[in-house]
Amino acid sequence: MMDFVVRETRWGFVTRAGGGATPEWHFVFAADLPTQVQFCRVITETAAGETSFDHALVGAYGTALAESERTIVERALRAEFPSTLVVFVTDRREGYAQIDAEASLDPRPLAAAAAVSAVTGSWDESDPILVSIGAETYRVSACFETAHWTASVK
Repeated sequence: MMDFVVRETRWGFVTRAGGGATPEWHFVFAADLPTQVQFCRVITETAAGETSFDHALVGAYGTALAESERTIVERALRAEFPSTLVVFVTDRREGYAQIDAEASLDPRPLAAAAAVSAVTGSWDESDPILVSIGAETYRVSACFETAHWTASVK
């Protein structure tokens, strides 16, 4: 088991309508994107505070993104958040998320980020939330503690 502390969760859209931010939402501009796409940027660190991770989870709810759209979204998010790793949620339902990510990544912080985005964005109260990354499935329990979210990944 590995525990993570969530330092920031920020929701937004990649859209061709224009950039900007509000206290609740961040908008990233991509002129050639045919439809807006929601993302959740999650910054976590190990519970011991040793390592920090910055992920942007992108989901097209209801419709899968074409490869050309994924390229546009990834390019726009990397320009807006240069240190952020962009990954795609390919399946999302209550209690479950499937993530398309590079095999070389440590999947545990990504699983923590996916579970916290499900809890905060979809009000998913499943415990645990199952997160599949590649051939592995992780059991993640997320909870709010005083001033921040924590996630335990098994």
